[in-house]
Amino acid sequence: MKTKIYYLVILIFVALAGAGATQTAAQTQVALPCKVSDGTGTALNVRSKPNGGKIVKKLKNGTKVFIWEETGDAQDRGWSLIRLTPKGKNLGWVLFELLECE
Repeated sequence: MKTKIYYLVILIFVALAGAGATQTAAQTQVALPCKVSDGTGTALNVRSKPNGGKIVKKLKNGTKVFIWEETGDAQDRGWSLIRLTPKGKNLGWVLFELLECE
């Protein structure tokens, strides 16, 4: 009888340990708040892809945006995938140097 209880306890322990190992924490991506700050005073081009993509929108200086992703190009410039709201749809890509971030 003691042997059966011992094996039952071991089985429960292994089952619980295994269940904890298979669970993963949900990752939350945080959008970085910024605003358009183009020193030329012209509207900022928002592109369909970094470095030469089609212009899909133009944003005025001071427009609040949220960076969702970043990448670089062959000229070693940083590009940011932006949204107009933290949980909104992706708008397009802009040069990071033309943003002022908090």
